[in-house]
Amino acid sequence: MVFGKSTAYLRLMTVIYGLAWFMLLTSGIGFLGKSLGSVVLLFQWRVIWKNPRPESRYSSLEYLNKKWFLIQKNGRSQLFTQHRVLIEAGLFFILHLSSDDSRKTLVIFFDQILSDNYRALRILEKIN
Repeated sequence: MVFGKSTAYLRLMTVIYGLAWFMLLTSGIGFLGKSLGSVVLLFQWRVIWKNPRPESRYSSLEYLNKKWFLIQKNGRSQLFTQHRVLIEAGLFFILHLSSDDSRKTLVIFFDQILSDNYRALRILEKIN
């Protein structure tokens, strides 16, 4: 499954950063602190706006011969033998991948992958 861009993630981060900016502006911090904080928030939000993926360093997840391969943007891959969906929320789910020597937890929004891929992920979890 290929991890695409997520509009739900972008909307959620826009709301969170907007609330943080509102709290910053209504706080008792001086003008210089508010200005610097606003610049930092704007810069961080712009990074998210350009690439709205919660796990931006990974491009895809593949299942082959009962093994999971988490592929990074630079082409490297990590091997995992087990997977489990930890939490399934309305907008996203948290996927835990593990092997004997490493573990990885990913936040994946439902609009990043196809619903068939998620269904297959859940079926493979029940089988293994």
